[in-house]
Amino acid sequence: IKKPSLLQLLEKVTTDCLDLATKRNARSVLFSAMGTGGLKYPSHVVAQHMVQAVIKFNEKNPKTTVKKTKFVLYPKDTHVIEVIYLV
Repeated sequence: IKKPSLLQLLEKVTTDCLDLATKRNARSVLFSAMGTGGLKYPSHVVAQHMVQAVIKFNEKNPKTTVKKTKFVLYPKDTHVIEVIYLV
């Protein structure tokens, strides 16, 4: 059995959070850049995968109650902010 990669797990956690938020009728979700601290994953890669997971979730779940998704970023991480706007 092949183990999922860290990025696959990150996408799953993001999707699972959105699914739980929908089940609880939440209208917004706030994410931090998971994996960029102790795991030292590049923040721009994490941002890209998290945003893609949100987009995929919204496409598959058009009736979700979650209408706003925000990401907590450090202002100095301008390259990460650019990634989020480009996705």
